[in-house]
Amino acid sequence: MSHHFEGWELEKFNNAAEHYALNRIDELLIGKAMDAIKYHQDNGDHIVVVSGSFENWLSPWCDQHGICTIGSKLEVKDNHLTGKLDGHDCIGLEKVFRIKSYINPEQYEKIYAYGDSEGDREMLNMADVKYFKWNVIE
Repeated sequence: MSHHFEGWELEKFNNAAEHYALNRIDELLIGKAMDAIKYHQDNGDHIVVVSGSFENWLSPWCDQHGICTIGSKLEVKDNHLTGKLDGHDCIGLEKVFRIKSYINPEQYEKIYAYGDSEGDREMLNMADVKYFKWNVIE
């Protein structure tokens, strides 16, 4: 089944995604999210946004803030979006797999994770300090 922006030329899509990211994401984030990002940046922590959203629109915002991005990827053929995902949607166990492909969690003294959906549970379980909808969970 194809549905994710099928037929869009990649550069046109990326330009639209970047415009959206740089003009809308700040408005969509709640203050606590930016406070947490600032706290971790001030402490020199390695910050990675891990999301089921598409990297095309997350990356420009994350790059602007010096944050790494792991997200769902869109399949591209002949420089056009096919409408399919490239690989698995970045939710649930896929988040854990992608994180472990990107970093070795054992190299970190403490891992913080923030989630707000059921697709974040597995990622939260790998953290030392976990927040679900801004509440600390055990």
